Amino acid sequence: MLFVYIQFTDWADLPEITGPAIPYNHLSSEETEPYMVRGKTPDRKADIRAAKKWPDARSCLIRSELKQKYPDLRKINWRKMRMDTDIEVCMFRIFNSLGTPELNKHWFMKQGLSPDIVNVHNEYVQTWVSVQGTRKSPKLGGSLVPPKGIRSLVLGSISWSESFSASWDKTGKLISVSHSFTYE
Repeated sequence: MLFVYIQFTDWADLPEITGPAIPYNHLSSEETEPYMVRGKTPDRKADIRAAKKWPDARSCLIRSELKQKYPDLRKINWRKMRMDTDIEVCMFRIFNSLGTPELNKHWFMKQGLSPDIVNVHNEYVQTWVSVQGTRKSPKLGGSLVPPKGIRSLVLGSISWSESFSASWDKTGKLISVSHSFTYE
């Protein structure tokens, strides 16, 4: 039996990065801020592999930034983001380097996303801040992180949006990042 895998989605046109870099005070790494999934040490093999594949913020950037003394954290290597875990680890590394939700909102804007900062406080959650960035597919199948498998087939035939988010707890510690698709 012969299986043919056809991917119906492709990378979007990448955003042009111009202007000054976003300031940061350190480059996050597994040693300085270990990768966390919803505030906990990852237990899924895919998360553990991705944390090793992307050991620091610099490893997530395009080739020209890899050896820079002060790399531009806006210049993420989107072409190497093959899985949700890839982008989630890289966002975790970059966002810890940038440090604040406001600077991360600026990062989202430079990636061509429409970001919002949301403050949450209720009896279950002790004040946290979330930055969410959304990108409606400009062309059928274009995404920053192309979906794989059945998601590729489904998204290739309908309208959808790509969403990215990051959340900080009340102490300002980054606790969660995510990447997802929303079907319209």
